[in-house]
Amino acid sequence: MPIYTSHQNECMPPYHNPIDRGRIIGMHDAGASIRTIANFLGVPPTTVHDTIRRFQERGHLENLPIPGQPPKLNDRDL
Repeated sequence: MPIYTSHQNECMPPYHNPIDRGRIIGMHDAGASIRTIANFLGVPPTTVHDTIRRFQERGHLENLPIPGQPPKLNDRDL
């Protein structure tokens, strides 16, 4: 009996890695279209568009701090 896997139950990483973000900006600066960048990197065009927009607004590719109270336990406590 074959084993089927479902991608619906897998968690997506909350952020794209900085290397891919840099590639998006570099390809955009080189004149590539949003669709071309999305197809090349295998991400949705909205991801490419949002990454470019955030870079233009903020001037950097870093994640913003996550709001809220920090965890009560850290790695050392575990």
